[in-house]
Amino acid sequence: MIQAFSDWLVNTWLSHLFADNIWTIAVVQTIHILCVAIVMISVAVFNMRILGLAGRNQSVSALAQQYMPWIWRALIILVITGIFLIIAEPARELMNVTFRVKMLLLLSVVLITHYYVKKLRSDAHFWDVEGRHHSLGVTLASISMIFWVGIVVCGRLIAYVGGIYV
Repeated sequence: MIQAFSDWLVNTWLSHLFADNIWTIAVVQTIHILCVAIVMISVAVFNMRILGLAGRNQSVSALAQQYMPWIWRALIILVITGIFLIIAEPARELMNVTFRVKMLLLLSVVLITHYYVKKLRSDAHFWDVEGRHHSLGVTLASISMIFWVGIVVCGRLIAYVGGIYV
């Protein structure tokens, strides 16, 4: 099914428009990479605070107010630029195992980030309190950091790992 969709998409006028114009891909990739940097820096600061490694002079809630808008906005732009990149080269992306792993990791970290925010909405000090929530915070922050690095690695590997054909 994904192969059929990829075959259809590569033959659309939009795919040809993107794939045939080298500047379009270069600009979209540049925006995509800049947004990856914004997300990585914001997530690192936020997770390092939860891990107790940095920013102890600010509450997690204050950091969330400062960095979550950057994370969510950059993620929206990443989705849009990612869709452009898929349209330009659907088989390279959709049929690539590292792309699929990247999407699973991305879904996981988006859910973790949403969970952070959800808990902060119900209790602004949920992640600040040492004790019963601390081990959960450390676990989620550690997983988040590892998964974000995995997303970046998978993003780079897409160019080097061949597609899967079922």
